[in-house]
Amino acid sequence: MIDKQLKAALDRAYSKGYRAGEKRKQREISAEVARREEQALLDRAFFAVLPTAMTVQGWSYGTVQITSVSDRIKLAKEWAVSAISGRPLA
Repeated sequence: MIDKQLKAALDRAYSKGYRAGEKRKQREISAEVARREEQALLDRAFFAVLPTAMTVQGWSYGTVQITSVSDRIKLAKEWAVSAISGRPLA
């Protein structure tokens, strides 16, 4: 009788822990999916503004003229981040 009760209690505890582990795994998967989706959105925005940033002429950022490729990439990154953060939420 006690063995059956002990086994039932252990089974319940195992089941409860297993369910908690499964929920945690689902949360982690959901967080990873959300992170990847956000990165994909940022990538799309970056690649959408990159051609414009590469062709701008005579622009400056503060007092620094934008002339090099790295300056243009930084400009595209800032535009993409600004576009993503300023977009209206549906």
